[in-house]
Amino acid sequence: MTPPQIVTLAVLTLVIAALIWDKVRADIVAMAGAAVLLVSGAIRPADAQGAFGSPAVITLAALFIIVYAIELSGLLDRMIQIAVWLCRRIGAAGLWLLIVIAGAGSAFLNNTPIVVLTAPAVRDISEKIGLSPKRFLIPLSYMAVLGGTCTLVGTSTNLLVNDMAQVGGSPGSESSRSRRSA
Repeated sequence: MTPPQIVTLAVLTLVIAALIWDKVRADIVAMAGAAVLLVSGAIRPADAQGAFGSPAVITLAALFIIVYAIELSGLLDRMIQIAVWLCRRIGAAGLWLLIVIAGAGSAFLNNTPIVVLTAPAVRDISEKIGLSPKRFLIPLSYMAVLGGTCTLVGTSTNLLVNDMAQVGGSPGSESSRSRRSA
């Protein structure tokens, strides 16, 4: 193994350990790992800078910001109130409807923040109407993954693979080609 490979493996191991330890914010851990790789010479500054200019990374950041804005605006709380009211009227069918809506929404927003926002709502609603949340959380996850695979922006994996394909010379997805030509 070359010295840059050893440094990269050590940084990767430490970053994963720090993320599992969960005492430092994930963005700080990631930036510190990138800084160590830069200072040690394991990666070139152009490579690090290129990662932040990647359309996939920018799109992911924008999607997380949109979901956070929905949460801060109070819209999420209002949607939860409506869902609780609906579930009290029609029972478990209301939760299943919420799960289907989350799956459909994950086709247009990244599925990770959809699950992050919807899982606590499903848990709270199911407890308020006297049902076990266990029977709704895995189907919520599966619906979000299914919805996320329908579009390019639905899951971060689709975005990253499309970006890597374009960097490698492949034409990429139809939607990304039409955005570039516009």
